[in-house]
Amino acid sequence: MIAGCGPRHPLGSRDLGDITPGAEAYLVRALTILQEEALHADRLNAEALDAVADLARNADSPAETYPAIRHAVEALGDGHSAFVTADQVAAGRSASRAEQGPPVDGRSVGSVAVLRLGTAIYDDPERRSGLAEAIHGALAQLADDEPCGWVLDLRGNQGGDLWPMLAGTGPLVGEGEAGGIDVPGPSDMGWRYAGGKVSLRLRLAGILPLSAPQLTVESPVVLDGTPPVAVLTDSLTASSAEALVVAFRGRPRSASFGSPTYGVPTANQTVRLDDGALLIVTTGVFVDRTGRRYAGPIAPDVDAEGPAVLESAIRWVEAECDA
Repeated sequence: MIAGCGPRHPLGSRDLGDITPGAEAYLVRALTILQEEALHADRLNAEALDAVADLARNADSPAETYPAIRHAVEALGDGHSAFVTADQVAAGRSASRAEQGPPVDGRSVGSVAVLRLGTAIYDDPERRSGLAEAIHGALAQLADDEPCGWVLDLRGNQGGDLWPMLAGTGPLVGEGEAGGIDVPGPSDMGWRYAGGKVSLRLRLAGILPLSAPQLTVESPVVLDGTPPVAVLTDSLTASSAEALVVAFRGRPRSASFGSPTYGVPTANQTVRLDDGALLIVTTGVFVDRTGRRYAGPIAPDVDAEGPAVLESAIRWVEAECDA
């Protein structure tokens, strides 16, 4: 079959051989999503599409187009987009639930509260809300000790869903817009915390800004003033955990300690295809509350390793408390 028999075929007139209609429709949908939504869609150039067509030629089923779709995703080169088969989705979900440790814990070190957020990926609204409440509950318990400042430990946090983390730590992040996503074109998005509620602010071309509520925590804590917050990172701090790092950039009395993050401070859109596979597409980059865009690993303000990470962070918080 010759690609191009129909409006705007993503492969143009490239020869797909005897590909079946079902396989071609599956491939076309995936490629169209990448070409229309991906941050680096321009990297799907003629050479990349030639290779995609070669890999998909004579495909008899959607599954036989998987190598072609994976090649297209890899050609984007953003390090965050992915193609995940239905079997991989099921296996990953089971492994995540079996291996996932406590998503949050807290302790006091003298007059400093230390709140640790681990990786926690939940795929239904009830569990997302429960995670937000768990994070906020740990924060509230620490706040009862009236600490002078805070350490937010994001080391090892590989991301997941930003909204429970932002809702739970909102009293530390502060009221208002804390950052957002810069996407190609005249549109952009912002993360906002206010009174226990987190929302996504949307500004679309030619349309007044819209606010899309995401999560709410009950009985939100209100902290006095702007307490100092030290954010800890390492090479495993990734994705939405990097978004939380960005949310503290530009915040007064904030600093980060440790080592550079993993390096995918980018927003993804996830599309479920007809056979249950997921196409995860990077669509934009994170920006902080000052408008600064982030790309690649986010370097800490203070480099440190091992026990010195927490020790230097606590010393900085204590100095800020005494200032």
